[in-house]
Amino acid sequence: MQLNAKTDHAIRIVIYLAGHKGITSAQDLSKAVGIPKQYVFSIVNELRGVGIVASTRGVNGGFYLAKAPDKITLWDIAEITETTMQIARVDVDNGISMTVMPEYRLVDGVYRALQHQLEAILKVASIAEILRCAGRSPCYGLLQESRI
Repeated sequence: MQLNAKTDHAIRIVIYLAGHKGITSAQDLSKAVGIPKQYVFSIVNELRGVGIVASTRGVNGGFYLAKAPDKITLWDIAEITETTMQIARVDVDNGISMTVMPEYRLVDGVYRALQHQLEAILKVASIAEILRCAGRSPCYGLLQESRI
């Protein structure tokens, strides 16, 4: 599975806003994240729609986090920017394979385990935790916290 570019940009926008207290202009976000200003508006509008980001208008207007960084997870962001969070064509909740050939169903358990681990990591990876991990790669604490 590969997160789409929109998800990556949204995560980076939220991390930038979390690290820069106060109001940030679309122009500053565009430069910091490296995407066109119009794309910033598009992404920020989606983030505003779910209450992650808020905005103010006017000459000194811009964007800021509407929630504390420890209350925003990567799952919260990816859930609004990804078309699906499934890593394979397997109904994870019901254990029903979408594949036809019995041989392919042999790996469904592995896919379900990967799906659960992916969700666990994204759900514990808060923006605050990511900021605490700055400079350490990967964030081993997140891997430990997500163990099921």
